[in-house]
Amino acid sequence: MAADRAAKRVYGVKAVTEEIRVTLAFSYKRADKDIAQAATKVLDWNYWIPSNRVKLIVQDGRITLSGDVDWYYQKEQAEDVVRHLVGVLGVINLDHHQTADAGG
Repeated sequence: MAADRAAKRVYGVKAVTEEIRVTLAFSYKRADKDIAQAATKVLDWNYWIPSNRVKLIVQDGRITLSGDVDWYYQKEQAEDVVRHLVGVLGVINLDHHQTADAGG
């Protein structure tokens, strides 16, 4: 994830293809259903993320986030809180529509 962000900051880079494969030790593997339940709870418990506005899909340990938020920081916060859950191999944070925050 850090490599992806760093590559996007390089002048002239228009696209990044990520082909990194992550393999978890057996003790860190979780079923997609369990990851989805944990991610839903952590989003619901987070004060900074509007309730029921961020949707998620989990497939093969990767979480895809979508939905509508009021501020750009809420989009980033949603990604940050699910990224570190046990069993998560990656997060795709689709463009959420911000209804405010012109800088977003």
